[in-house]
Amino acid sequence: MKRPLAALGAAAVMLASGTSGLSAGPPKQGVARVNVCTNRWCKEKGSGATLASFIGLVPDERTVVSGVDCLGKCNRGPNVQIMRLDDGSWYELNRVDSVDKVYRILTDHLGCDVSPAAAECLQHNFEGNAHLDRNEVTQAIACYNRAIDAGFKDQEGVILVMRSTAYLQRAFAHRLDVRATLERAADTALTELAMTTALGAARAWPLWAPTMHAVVAALGEAQAETYRSLKMHHGLYELSLLQATDDAIRATQLLPNYSKCWLRAGEALAELRRTEDALQYFQAAVALDPSLAVVIQPIVEQLQESRGQRRFRFRPLQRRSQGRATAV
Repeated sequence: MKRPLAALGAAAVMLASGTSGLSAGPPKQGVARVNVCTNRWCKEKGSGATLASFIGLVPDERTVVSGVDCLGKCNRGPNVQIMRLDDGSWYELNRVDSVDKVYRILTDHLGCDVSPAAAECLQHNFEGNAHLDRNEVTQAIACYNRAIDAGFKDQEGVILVMRSTAYLQRAFAHRLDVRATLERAADTALTELAMTTALGAARAWPLWAPTMHAVVAALGEAQAETYRSLKMHHGLYELSLLQATDDAIRATQLLPNYSKCWLRAGEALAELRRTEDALQYFQAAVALDPSLAVVIQPIVEQLQESRGQRRFRFRPLQRRSQGRATAV
């Protein structure tokens, strides 16, 4: 079976370029064909996921999947054409909008031997991506967990990258909570002034002492709750970063040529202020994809500025990695 990363990358290229499978020439002998409409209307109905599902699930080169121009019946998309091997005839199928439908087309209509685990894994992965697009991080992580539990090892690296992305989003949300709590904690001086005033009033007017003591106790409890909240949110922030780092590093081991694995690991390590480790992963990402330097450079500069180091070693690393990439 194709490596899933290459398959999904091929789907992205076809969608971006508008490549048409119908222009690829006559079908080869003994090869089934699947044409997925990638025109505007079908694309809006999810034909990108349909195309990626076909490419990710075809078991071998005896089935060729292509993106094509409009097949008509736009209101019934995503639309798909298939050519069967037994008689060479073409069939059109409409509303192919789920991994399950793609799986049934490949197995029932084209006789492909597709792993049920692969289909289940891909379905959960796409559901997770949809949740992540809507910033539903908890639901996305749950979907990615189910995708990994499906046991289709060929997809594990891609899913780990996406789950790492979700953990990073969760970490950023906790970071906002930390900042909001710190703003509340910044009112400590006012709280201490109020407590001092209340204690002074209790001493000056003994009859008010029980009330003033109750005020002081309430203020102290509120202050303690603020610090407990700060500790909790900061702990959740760091936990999410560690989970993101672990997933991204595991992904680099499974997909060493996929630049986004290295980028994601660098981003998580940068948030953890592990500068030297982050630099190594950023360097590897740029070596694989020099265009990522534009994304990475501001992160690195911010890291170095926070440490008071104005001069930075990433620029020569970037030049060396670009030169190496060009040589390859």
